[in-house]
Amino acid sequence: MTTTKIYSELQEIKHRLVAIEEHLLIDTTDPFLQVKQHQSQTLTLIGIMRGQTLPIQRETIIKEAEKKGVDREATLHCLELLRKTGEIYEPKKGFVRRI
Repeated sequence: MTTTKIYSELQEIKHRLVAIEEHLLIDTTDPFLQVKQHQSQTLTLIGIMRGQTLPIQRETIIKEAEKKGVDREATLHCLELLRKTGEIYEPKKGFVRRI
């Protein structure tokens, strides 16, 4: 994956998050807005999952995120937000995959 493609993908995510923030009332129960609140951690997790064609073990993502400074609780919370917003799914228990 080229740097330009990665940058483009991150820009698309950023634009989606900004659009959500601008067009919706602030509602902390809305998973899209929670993704915005946790933007840095969410982008870290997306980076970890980028380019993976097979489902990734949740624990592997947690360990990689910890190496990048995202604690276990924040990782689990962001994974749940990504699942609720349709960015990832759980094909089998304990594994996640980007859509």
